[in-house]
Amino acid sequence: MTKTIHALFALLLATSVSAQESHDIEGVWLSEDKGGKFEIYSDNDLFYGRLIWMEDAYEADGKTLKTDKHNPDESLRSRPLKGLLVLKRLKYHKGEWKGGQIYDPQTGKTYSCKAKIRGDKLILRGFWGVSLLGRSTVWTSVKPRE
Repeated sequence: MTKTIHALFALLLATSVSAQESHDIEGVWLSEDKGGKFEIYSDNDLFYGRLIWMEDAYEADGKTLKTDKHNPDESLRSRPLKGLLVLKRLKYHKGEWKGGQIYDPQTGKTYSCKAKIRGDKLILRGFWGVSLLGRSTVWTSVKPRE
């Protein structure tokens, strides 16, 4: 009976640690070039990221927000970059977030995406087809991890 209780406790502990790790990606992250901040949040066990701040958010007139002008869908080119959803549908599995997409508003291209955390760094890899055919970017947590 004692072994059963210990096994059950170990299983519950492992489950709670795993659930806690899956949400480690949530928060605000500063892009590698320090020009943007992204808020990552969860919805139904999937993770999404939205651009919430840009160092250079306005056009030359200083009044008009920059827009998604490189989007391949002409009907979306007038939407502001600020607030834009750039990470979609990442799913946590064994220490990594996989199966999602990342949108690059500088090129208008969408890539498959995976991510992992190392300390206060979020390593995002965007790729077409296989991960080897892609590139990584490293974002830094705005709020240092404990």
